[in-house]
Amino acid sequence: GVLAKKMGQETELGAGLDAGCDKIFAVCVGLSFLPYLITWPYNAAAFLILDGILAGLYLMVKRAKKRNTYTGSAEIKANWLGKTKYCLQGTAGLCYIYALPVEGNWFLFVANLFAAGSIIRHLAPKK
Repeated sequence: GVLAKKMGQETELGAGLDAGCDKIFAVCVGLSFLPYLITWPYNAAAFLILDGILAGLYLMVKRAKKRNTYTGSAEIKANWLGKTKYCLQGTAGLCYIYALPVEGNWFLFVANLFAAGSIIRHLAPKK
């Protein structure tokens, strides 16, 4: 995404693929913490729910805009909250892979806070 912006090669397809790859990455992180689900079930559930909401918002707004039926003000674009969430989820995944479940759960908890903030920012009316 950064390289595309610097080169002036941004497309709607590229933005969709970038968002899709982010969701695939999130699923992989989710799979990495399955063995630790018993110790932090609420954290894992929040992760799945919040990422599902973000994916659903993106798909609903994209579909409505494609059909020219969108009348809302939500813009589902990348923001610093989502990028921070993504980095924290990646760090959590690395922690789980390297058998640091407590640290990974804390990174995932903070990532969930950033995901909630990103949802609120996407839904807030634009001025």
